Amino acid sequence: MNKRGDTPTILLFVITLILVGIALFSFANFKGTFAGDSEGRSIMLSSVDFYEKYAVKESEIIGRKVIKNNGGKEEFQEIAKKKYLGIEGTEEFFARINSGDFKFEQEGENYIFEMKDLRVSASAGASFIRRNMEIKILFDKNGDVANS
Repeated sequence: MNKRGDTPTILLFVITLILVGIALFSFANFKGTFAGDSEGRSIMLSSVDFYEKYAVKESEIIGRKVIKNNGGKEEFQEIAKKKYLGIEGTEEFFARINSGDFKFEQEGENYIFEMKDLRVSASAGASFIRRNMEIKILFDKNGDVANS
């Protein structure tokens, strides 16, 4: 009889058993740490989203006060200085207002607030995320946010 195929068949069977053993060993030693990493990224993304919304909402609130007081850019800066609470992630927003690196002007009967290239960021452990955004808000003559 022809016994040439017996050696490769036995070798294939042994290699298969070794691979199955390695796979079972990997499953047994997996600690499931992906969930912890995912939670950290989720917290960072939530933080960045909060900082974006916070900057927009603060701009709306301050803008409304300034318009009701018939003020301008300087009053916007003064109110923002009083409202700064030191919230981590909003430092650049308030620093740029303090330095006058924004636009708050009257255009016709409306007012416009604009801040370009604002960076908001968050970190968790060694991970870091930064998002660039632009704020542009149109106010009507009463200080309400106009539909654009």
